[in-house]
Amino acid sequence: MSLPTIGQFAADVAHQLNNPVGGVIGLTQLLLDGKGLGPQERKDVETILGQGQRCRAVIQDLLLFGPAQNPKKEAMDLSPLIHSILEKVHYDFLNFGLKVVNECPPSLPSVMGDSGQLQQVLLHLFMKTRRAVAGQKEKKLYIHGGKTGAGVCLRLRHTGRVIPEDTLQTDLGWSACREILQKHSGTLSTQSEESSGVTFIMELPVYA
Repeated sequence: MSLPTIGQFAADVAHQLNNPVGGVIGLTQLLLDGKGLGPQERKDVETILGQGQRCRAVIQDLLLFGPAQNPKKEAMDLSPLIHSILEKVHYDFLNFGLKVVNECPPSLPSVMGDSGQLQQVLLHLFMKTRRAVAGQKEKKLYIHGGKTGAGVCLRLRHTGRVIPEDTLQTDLGWSACREILQKHSGTLSTQSEESSGVTFIMELPVYA
């Protein structure tokens, strides 16, 4: 089976899983909003919600391998998008022991982007972070955002294992994310240091 065929198959499976997983997440959120749960029951439902949100993130990851589409760009602020994604992975990260230090301001200069595609990129980077910090004594993700020259820069630094450059070069998810950023006239890069972990860097031009 060729890579494009595998990619289409992965995307088709992801679409099929999306609705039932969304239903599980919606029902567990309704349960948590109610007042009839005891402490242990609430903890169990929060675990279900966290795992459901993790499944949703993996599904979004699989969609990266679908047929490449031109982004439907509109003026947007990346900061609310980041906050929205963090809400989706909150319970999973909490149960996993991954602490997020979000130092991104409430708003950033506007960029022209496809919110769905950029969400896929960010979810992929968050899940890549989760895998990188597995088994580490310190599990932290630091998020910074701001204007740099004529662009908006997001920096996601985690305390996990350093990723060898040759590994990234063969990472299909990373390649798909870079392609999405290129179609947005932006870039995706990484910096790795043994002492401070790994930093993912997203840069997009400011929409004037």
